[in-house]
Amino acid sequence: MLGPVNTLFILFTTFLISLSISAEENVKPCLVQDSVLIQKFHIFPNKTLLDTERKLTYAPHQYFREGNSIRGCVCLVKKCIRKCCAEDHHIKNGSTECVPRDGGFGEFRTSVFRNLLPPKSANDEFYFLTGLQNCPQSRFRLYPDESPDDKFTLLANGDLKFLAEEEPIDVSMYCVEHFGDVDYVSAILCFPEEPSNQVEGALINVYAVGMLLSTVFIAITLLVYVLLPQLRNLHGKCLMCHVGCLLAAYLSLSIVQLGTETIPGWLCTFIPFVIQFTFSAAFFWLNIMCFDICWMFNRVHTISGSSAERERKKLCIYSTYAWGCPLLLLTVCIIADLTPGLPNFIPRPRFGEHSCWYSPIGDKSPVLVYFFGPISILLIMNLILFIRTAMRIVSLRKGTGMLNRNDSQSSSDKQQKFVLYLKLFIVMGLSWIMEVISFLVKGPTYMWLLTDVCNTLQGLAIFLIFVWKPKVRRLLRERLCPGRGMEQQNTLVSAGGANHLRKISSNTKVEELSQN
Repeated sequence: MLGPVNTLFILFTTFLISLSISAEENVKPCLVQDSVLIQKFHIFPNKTLLDTERKLTYAPHQYFREGNSIRGCVCLVKKCIRKCCAEDHHIKNGSTECVPRDGGFGEFRTSVFRNLLPPKSANDEFYFLTGLQNCPQSRFRLYPDESPDDKFTLLANGDLKFLAEEEPIDVSMYCVEHFGDVDYVSAILCFPEEPSNQVEGALINVYAVGMLLSTVFIAITLLVYVLLPQLRNLHGKCLMCHVGCLLAAYLSLSIVQLGTETIPGWLCTFIPFVIQFTFSAAFFWLNIMCFDICWMFNRVHTISGSSAERERKKLCIYSTYAWGCPLLLLTVCIIADLTPGLPNFIPRPRFGEHSCWYSPIGDKSPVLVYFFGPISILLIMNLILFIRTAMRIVSLRKGTGMLNRNDSQSSSDKQQKFVLYLKLFIVMGLSWIMEVISFLVKGPTYMWLLTDVCNTLQGLAIFLIFVWKPKVRRLLRERLCPGRGMEQQNTLVSAGGANHLRKISSNTKVEELSQN
C-alpha cells in the first residue's frame, strides 16, 4: 500500500508530465506562415509523413496538425524563398497591390536565380512560399536601384543579406517580388522586432543586472570555499564545482544580455556552446549532491579504503559523471550544428544564426532535446532522490533509532547537509521547472516575471544558504583576522569561566543554608 509521501509524489509527477505533454502539443515546430497545407499524404508507422503531391518527406517533428488539417514545415525540409504575391501575380508599379500576370511565376524564378542567388544554386533546391509575411511591427520596401544601402542578395540557404551588412535575414522576415517591370526584383522586409513597450525593454536590463548580481554572489561563495579548508570536504568540493559552473554560465549570459548589439559574430557562435556546457554541468553536479546525500543516509559502503580514500575515489567517480555527460552533450551539439549534410530528423541547434543561443526561429526541438530535456530529467531524478532520503530519515527515526542522542553529532551533520541541499534543489529546481514550462507554454512576459527574476537571483540565494551562516562567518573571521578571533574566543572562555564560578558559589551558599 502506498504511503502519503509516495502518493503525493506520484500525483505531482503525473501533473508535471501531463502539463508538459499538453504544453508540447501546443508548440508548433514552425510558424504557420512558413508551412504548407498537405492534402495528399501517407503516414508511415514511424510517424514519418510523405507529401505525395510535392514528393517531400517530413520527420515527425517537421509537421503538425491544425484543426482537421495537416501542415508541413517545408522550410525544415528544403531551403525556402518567399514570394510576396501568388505564383501568377506581381506587384503593380507605384503600389503594394498584387495583380495577375500571365506566366509570371516562371519569369520570376528565372529572375531570382539569375540575379539574386549564387550561380551554382539549382532549381530543385528551393521551395517558393507565397504571400506576404506576418510582421510583428510593420513592413518596408527596398529600392536597390535608388539606394546603395538597399542592395541585397539571397544566400545559398535562402536568407536575404544586404551587401553592406553581415547579418542575414530569415525567410520569415522578408519576401521578394517583381515590381512592375518583369526584370526588376525587389524585396519587402519586416521592421526589426523591438520590445513592445518601455517596460519590456527595461526588463531586459533588469534581468541582465540580476545575472551580474548573481555572478558576484556566486564568485564570493566560491572564494569563501577556496579560503576555508574546513569546508573543502567531499560535499564542499562538489558544491564548488556546481557553483563554478554557474559562475561561468551567468557570466556568459550577462555578456549576451548586455552586449547583443556589439558582440562579434564568432563570439556569438562560441558563447552558446559555453552556456550549454556550463549549465548542463551545473545540473549534473546538483544531481551528484542529491545522490550523495541519499547514499550517505542509506549507509551504502561499496568503496573500500579509509574515509579519505573513499572520498577521493567517490570524487573521481562523480567527476567522471558530472563532467563527462555534459561534455558528451556538448560534443553532440557541436557535431549537429557544424556538420553539413546530416539527416533532417537530427535537430540542429543553429547557434549564432539569429541570436547568441539556440535559433528562436523555426524548429524548437533542438533546445528541448539538448538543453531543457536533460535538465528536466535531472530535476525529476533529484526529486526522487530527495523523497527517498526524506523517507529514510523518517524510517530511521521511527525504527532503528539511529538518529538519537548517542549519534547526535553525526546525525545532526547529515540532517544539516540534507536541509542545505534541499534548499538548493528548491531554489534551482522550482525556478527551472517554471523556466521549462514557460518555454513550452509561452505567453506574455508579465506571466513569468516573478519566476524570471527569481531565476536571475539564484546566486544570491546560494550565497545566503551556504555562506551567510554563523559557523562560516566565524571561520572566515578566524581566517582573515586571527587575532580578533582569538580575543573573542578568550572572551567567551572567560565569560564561561565566570559563569561556572558563579554557579559553584551559588551552590555552596545553598548547601550552607541547608546545613544551618
